[in-house]
Amino acid sequence: MISIERTRPGNYTLTVQAHTGGSPEAYLYGWIDFNRNGKFDENERSEKTTITSDGNAVLTFNNGPILNDLELHKLGVRVRISTHAPDIESPTGMSMSGEVEDFETQVIFPPKGSKKETEGVQGVTQKGTVEFTAQGKQRYSKKQKMLLSMKPLLHIS
Repeated sequence: MISIERTRPGNYTLTVQAHTGGSPEAYLYGWIDFNRNGKFDENERSEKTTITSDGNAVLTFNNGPILNDLELHKLGVRVRISTHAPDIESPTGMSMSGEVEDFETQVIFPPKGSKKETEGVQGVTQKGTVEFTAQGKQRYSKKQKMLLSMKPLLHIS
């Protein structure tokens, strides 16, 4: 399953395999059904991604909602690719080239952390404690539910 990654609150990236189909350039747009209303709204569209060779393409979603519902595990996604970008600016409609893929993406919540600021002068060894606590599921399975331990996952001193 493909997963979205949060780069900062409200911003997400989605990496997909894309192929130019032999053209010098191809363009991609993606939509994530963030509000789970069963349709792809205009404000759920990624920025345009341009590719010049086959391989991974990163779709960037700016100004999305801040996902913090730990019961949310998957969201619907649509990705469109074409050699003519205006044909794929909306989630539906005709395009003279390319293809459309619909799938679900796994939602991964980053660990929550706490930090302490040091007060020493620059250049002098500083000490502090950083703790991260996992949230969401550790593993996803279609057959069983996963229990999550709330013990700190990482401790740096």
